[in-house]
Amino acid sequence: MNRELVELATHPEALSAIVRSLGEQWTQHEMYVLGTHSADRTHANLLLLQRDKPFGEEEFPRDLNERIKTRLGEGDRKIDLDEAIESPFGNEISELTLPFYYAPEAEEKATAENIIVERAGVRFDFAGKTFIYDRLGLRPVDVNYKEESNNG
Repeated sequence: MNRELVELATHPEALSAIVRSLGEQWTQHEMYVLGTHSADRTHANLLLLQRDKPFGEEEFPRDLNERIKTRLGEGDRKIDLDEAIESPFGNEISELTLPFYYAPEAEEKATAENIIVERAGVRFDFAGKTFIYDRLGLRPVDVNYKEESNNG
């Protein structure tokens, strides 16, 4: 009987039937949960490091000045700010790390341009895109974040 009870509460078809029986708010919640799950999977795939060669086939660079990429932070870029500023969280910062996936096509020698310190954070251009670092974190400007309303 336990298996039947578990399946009645967790099987996707059973969950869909429960959602349909509870009305529109639950349908909206289901869409949110499934959408979040899908977005998380897509984000994980964007960060996946492809490893086509077995360990040991990669040669160590002969040029000691060559930048060595690691599994974590592969291709990340350091954005040097012209001067130290106060972050939205109250810390003093003089640089930001731009994750590789935000500008994978950027040339190796690309640097940040048009750095503007605003009251709410820092805005800059990098590899043809505009980025902002504020209380919501570092992101491309074209990413829309829904502000939560305090109007109850």
